[in-house]
Amino acid sequence: MADDRFTAQLGFVYLFVLFKKHYDKYVHLSQKYEEARNIAYYLEEKYHEVKMERDDLIQQREMLSRRLESNESLLREKEDEVFLQFERVVYLEEQCDKSY
Repeated sequence: MADDRFTAQLGFVYLFVLFKKHYDKYVHLSQKYEEARNIAYYLEEKYHEVKMERDDLIQQREMLSRRLESNESLLREKEDEVFLQFERVVYLEEQCDKSY
């Protein structure tokens, strides 16, 4: 009878050790899963932040491009105006020279 109790206790100890070993593995895997999940949430947040920043930069680039086109157009108009004024000055100088 003592042997039966000893065998039962050994069986219980074996089952406990087996349970503890698997439980420790489960706890470790659970911790790793939580870490991975937290990293995934962090990366998802970063992705959205970077995407918003990228969209803002694209919008700024388009705005600057339109502004550049507008400024280039204005510059061409001013160059044409300066050229016309220069031609007028040359013409008036010629008229002044002819009259003297």
